[in-house]
Amino acid sequence: RLAQIMVQLLIVSIMDVSLSLFAQLQQDRAALYQVYIQVLRQTTFLALPVFVLVAGFSDAIVVLLFGQKWADSAPILQALAYLGAIQSIAFYHGALLNALGLPAKQLGLNALQVILTIVAFLLFSPHGINWVANGLLFVGLILLPIGAWTVQSALGFRVLTVWWQIRIPLVGCVALIFYTWGIRQIFLF
Repeated sequence: RLAQIMVQLLIVSIMDVSLSLFAQLQQDRAALYQVYIQVLRQTTFLALPVFVLVAGFSDAIVVLLFGQKWADSAPILQALAYLGAIQSIAFYHGALLNALGLPAKQLGLNALQVILTIVAFLLFSPHGINWVANGLLFVGLILLPIGAWTVQSALGFRVLTVWWQIRIPLVGCVALIFYTWGIRQIFLF
């Protein structure tokens, strides 16, 4: 539930506003691309570090908020927080496709997500909820480049150009992953 609240607060509220802005700019692809990059930068600057920190300190957060008896659920929060980081980038794919009047492409991405999620659930549920959470993370990792390529084909820009535009938050989050790992090693929790 904590991961859902984070997604709702950090991503969905911004996406709702951006959808109408994207729709207003659908005829001006250059302006739409610039607004998309600006929204993506702001979201990744804010949301990515929060999700990475929650993932990095998931065991301490779970014990602090819910008590020691819930400590075994920390890996679930960790996987879902990393999934939230992926979703903070991927959520805008749907908003862009809908704004461009391409709901069929968005429907295709959604259908693929449903199929992959069901497959992951069927494959991983016999092994427990930790496996299911990591399966969902894996599905997110598969869908991110597929969604990016779909948006690229619709808008006519290169995916690497977008990744270059958000390189600072991405590199910062990679550094943050190592930082949280180092803190955990020093304090052994």
